[in-house]
Amino acid sequence: MELRPSGGLLLKLVVTSISLFIISQLPFIGVEIDSLGKVVTSALVFGILNALVGPLLWLLKLGPKATDFLIAGPIIFVLNVIIFALAAAIVPGLNFRIKSLILFWVQFC
Repeated sequence: MELRPSGGLLLKLVVTSISLFIISQLPFIGVEIDSLGKVVTSALVFGILNALVGPLLWLLKLGPKATDFLIAGPIIFVLNVIIFALAAAIVPGLNFRIKSLILFWVQFC
C-alpha cells in the first residue's frame, strides 16, 4: 500500500494535532489550546511555518557531525521555539507561555 502525497500531508496533520493536544494537557509545559478546532488550526499553521523554515534547519545540519550536537542542536531548538511562538501569535486560541517552557527545560538540563 502506497501513500499518496496528500495522504502523507493528512497523516502529518493528524499526528501533529494529536501531539499538540497531548502537549496542551500537560500543565507544566505552558501550552494552552481552547478547543479541538484550534488544535487542528494550530497544527496546520505549525506545519506551514515548519515548511517555510525547514530549509534553514536543513542548512544548519550540513556541518560536521561532531559539532551538530554542540552548535546546530541548540540553534535548531531555539528556532523550533520561535516557530511555536509564531504559531501561537497567529492562532487566537493557542497560548504559549515561554517562561514556563524555559523553566521546565532548565530543571532537566
